[in-house]
Amino acid sequence: MRYAIQPPAENPTRYPILPLYALPPQEALDMHRRLCWELGDAEYYIVLFQPHDRAFVERCVPPPLKPVPRSPLVAIFVQQLTLNGGKKNDSLNYGYLELILSTMTTYQGKLGAYPLAIFIDSDIGAMIGREMFGTAKKCGRFEYTKNGSHFSFRASRRGITLAEIEGDLVEGDLEPDNVKRVLEQPSYHIHQVIAPFGVELPYAYPPRLMQMNLGVRRIHKMRACDNVRFAFHESPFDPICLFRPKEILATTYVNADTGISTVRALEDMDPVATLPWLFSKFDPF
Repeated sequence: MRYAIQPPAENPTRYPILPLYALPPQEALDMHRRLCWELGDAEYYIVLFQPHDRAFVERCVPPPLKPVPRSPLVAIFVQQLTLNGGKKNDSLNYGYLELILSTMTTYQGKLGAYPLAIFIDSDIGAMIGREMFGTAKKCGRFEYTKNGSHFSFRASRRGITLAEIEGDLVEGDLEPDNVKRVLEQPSYHIHQVIAPFGVELPYAYPPRLMQMNLGVRRIHKMRACDNVRFAFHESPFDPICLFRPKEILATTYVNADTGISTVRALEDMDPVATLPWLFSKFDPF
């Protein structure tokens, strides 16, 4: 038998190679502080649309949240380029692409959004979203291009294209107030920590309802979109096709500096009553 050890390829990035497997405690604390989410020069493609089956959407909203009848769904395709102002940026805090699908809800009369599905191309982003905020994030793959006024954005997972949008930006800025309100409204999430297998209930402790707010520090550009083609495609692993669009109400492009402004726990939830919403975070296979 013959064996050969190939020389390692050089680091293709500008970020240092860190010993992440056994960091000294102080270095670990310093790295944790760099996990703040300040997004500079982020690009958002926001689609408001009516789904074919509104009743199904409303069944997907967990109590104590209440669905808002006849409200549109919100799909947001995001390219986030510069985190934390470019300061202390490292391989854990690199920009990423994301797709968020949400429906409008209320909690104690306060309007907000509940994410039905989120796909992201960053494993650290998926981990932070699930374990810190309780969002139903999964890692996916993305293709994004913008040539002049034309844009194209696709999200896929397990080799299956899940969602895509393509269109053209319209010249001239829009009034930012309405879109800013959409971005800055609260979003509600179920923080679910899974217990080891064999435990009577699958939760390590009762699930908790969380609220998160996105802050918009500055809007650089805001455009309407035209010639838009938008679709959800079928996949047994990620069945967002069940929320398929019936009518597009509006599509807007926003280029802005954003960041998470507040996160807080609202209340503990009943573990049994919350079980129907557990598997939004897992494949059924």
